[in-house]
Amino acid sequence: MKLEHLYTLHKKITVWLSICAMIEGETSFPVTGTRWTV
Repeated sequence: MKLEHLYTLHKKITVWLSICAMIEGETSFPVTGTRWTV
């Protein structure tokens, strides 16, 4: 079991989603996984 890896991945996804939410809230661009790559 790689709990550390899962935790890191979950943390990255959470940060990425929060960034997407901020971008989507501040701009009128549709935030999609294909347009925005982190």
